[in-house]
Amino acid sequence: LYVQTRQLLNPIVTGKRVADVGNGGVFVFDPGLTKKTTCLDIAESMLAQIQDDRVEKIVTDARSMDGIADESVDAIVFNFSLHHINGSNVRESLQTLEDVISASNRKLVRGGKLIIGEPVFNRLMFTLQSLLFPVTKLILATFGVSMIYQFSQTVILEKLARCLLCRPESVMVHELEIRNSFDPLGGSFPGTIKIPGWFYPGRFLVFIATKPEAD
Repeated sequence: LYVQTRQLLNPIVTGKRVADVGNGGVFVFDPGLTKKTTCLDIAESMLAQIQDDRVEKIVTDARSMDGIADESVDAIVFNFSLHHINGSNVRESLQTLEDVISASNRKLVRGGKLIIGEPVFNRLMFTLQSLLFPVTKLILATFGVSMIYQFSQTVILEKLARCLLCRPESVMVHELEIRNSFDPLGGSFPGTIKIPGWFYPGRFLVFIATKPEAD
């Protein structure tokens, strides 16, 4: 997945000012190609895993992106991170997604790119996950793990249209091939849980949305 994403992103970020949110020290593009790379994370310990002196690091919440000036970056990247940024229930989680995209909209220059790489559930699994939200949250909490909430393609496109003010049909959506075993919990139990890619009830998509040049 990372190799496929890198092939998509490297041409987009070349010579650009890029903000990478919650990458956990793993880049899906080559920071050496960018004009400037800034990594954002709410946890300083995650930023400490980045050992590249060319990269600026800022401790901040993705819902505000404080520390980044408005209309100052050409691209913002969320890869394998949005499902970790959620609320205490389904409604708050959906609102959090809106807040994250709205913050991205403020920080991007006009014509800038918002890039989201995420595992997305099919409609049935997304509905089931939403119904089981309280139970899932309780189970994960017993292991000291934060809630994981995976969105659907439809939800992400709707939020992009509402908060980035772009037409859903203008968003480029790339489906990546899950060629190897896959962690359905997004790294919450590193190296512990793996399933065959064909068994995952969804797809891994990369959304590339462009902030409109004019209102």
